[in-house]
Amino acid sequence: MKKIKIKSLLKSFIPALLAASLGSIFVYLDYVDYDSLVKPFLNPPKIVFPIAWTIIYIACMIATYIVDVKEDDKELKQKCIINYYINMFINLIWTVSFFGLGQLVVGLIVLILLYFSTLSMFLSYRKVNKWASNLIIIYLLWLLLALYLNICIVFVK
Repeated sequence: MKKIKIKSLLKSFIPALLAASLGSIFVYLDYVDYDSLVKPFLNPPKIVFPIAWTIIYIACMIATYIVDVKEDDKELKQKCIINYYINMFINLIWTVSFFGLGQLVVGLIVLILLYFSTLSMFLSYRKVNKWASNLIIIYLLWLLLALYLNICIVFVK
C-alpha cells in the first residue's frame, strides 16, 4: 500500500475546499434569488446542484492529487497545479459574480473563462495521467450545462 503524501493532499484539497466553502456562502445568501429567475426547460431540480458540485470538487481533488504524486517532471507538475489553482479561483469568482453580486452577464463571461480554464486543466492532466484527466470530464460536462443555463437566464426572458 502506498503512503499518502500529506503535502500533495493539502495542495489538492485546500483550493477546492476554499472555493466550495466561500462559494457556498454566496449561494446561501442568495442575492440573486435563483428561484425567481426565468430558467429554461432543462433546468435540473435545485437539489441536484450541491450534489453535482460536491462530486466535481471531490473529482478535482482526487485528480490533482494523482497528478501531483505521479508526475516526476517538476515543470509539468507545476503547470498542472497552477492550472488547478487558477481554475478554483475563477470558479469562486463565478459564484461571487453570479450569486454574490447578481451580475448575470459578468457571471456568464466568467463562466466562459472557467470552461476554458477547466479545458486547460483537463489537457495538462492528460499529459500526466489519463484517469486523472477523465475525472475532469465530469466538470467539463457540468460547465456546459451551466453555460446553457446562464445563457438562457441572461438572454431569454
